[in-house]
Amino acid sequence: SEALAASHAGLQDAFIKITRDRAFSSVSPGYDIAVGSRTANIIVTKDDTNPNFTRTTITSVGTASVRSRKLQAIVVIDVNGRVNLESVTEVAL
Repeated sequence: SEALAASHAGLQDAFIKITRDRAFSSVSPGYDIAVGSRTANIIVTKDDTNPNFTRTTITSVGTASVRSRKLQAIVVIDVNGRVNLESVTEVAL
């Protein structure tokens, strides 16, 4: 669906921002991107309580017309700065 595609584009945008700036975060209300006539709202939160890695959660809600879909990705940044996508799941709204 178009809303899912917008949500996926939001995840990709945040992942690029994280690879360019390992400290990037965007807490609620997050930031918005336009994907054609659709939009995505993205929230990026970090959990750096483990000294060996930082777990980053990207939540993206894509909206197309009156439909919305939500994806959540977990990204792990290790002590060497490597950025790894751990999982992507669709979450109920």
